[in-house]
Amino acid sequence: MNLTQIATWKFANAYIIEGDAGAMLVDTGVPGCEKSILKILHQKNINLRLIVITHGHLDHMGSAAALKRETGALVAIHTDDATALRTGISKMDKPVGVIAHVMPFFMGSVKTEVIEPDMLIASEQGLDDYGVNGRVLLTPGHTSGSISVLLDSGEAFVGDLIMGGFFGKIRSRHPNLPPFEIGREVIKSSVQHVLEQNPSIIYPSHGGPFKPEDVARWADSL
Repeated sequence: MNLTQIATWKFANAYIIEGDAGAMLVDTGVPGCEKSILKILHQKNINLRLIVITHGHLDHMGSAAALKRETGALVAIHTDDATALRTGISKMDKPVGVIAHVMPFFMGSVKTEVIEPDMLIASEQGLDDYGVNGRVLLTPGHTSGSISVLLDSGEAFVGDLIMGGFFGKIRSRHPNLPPFEIGREVIKSSVQHVLEQNPSIIYPSHGGPFKPEDVARWADSL
């Protein structure tokens, strides 16, 4: 397994995961990030087969339509967040903290290119059919349709279930709550579900990565 982390606009992480028989992309960044992702795909001659969107926010789904058009890769998202892809409007729940209360003004003003998802995820499932040894986990909390990817080799990609810093490395090594949530207990339950899989390292979409033991200590304090 080869992993390439892309800090799209130095804001949100996207991850190219190369397996034995293909590759997948976890999240796509905001609109316009397809250029930097495509550059890496072309440089490494990567056959991208699947794009997994961890949840329906513009900094995760923003370049999905363009990347699908250029690569032919299938786009997968949880059923509960699929409307965000279809409408181009980010799905926002209860804000957490001061910054989160002003974020909807920005997120609501940017509409991403609409796209019909190829795969609607409603249950946990394997990824072997797409050339990657791993599976999708259901990890609601940030949104009702938030999902994570866990590789058989131990790497977990959790989207915004757990947050690091927004820009650069600010607070990047310290787990934090996401800026929106559907419920604190739901987040705790999903974090515990990830930890129960015994991941070797946890990659968030902002900042990180995190050691599982650090995440466990943080989760106990919630």
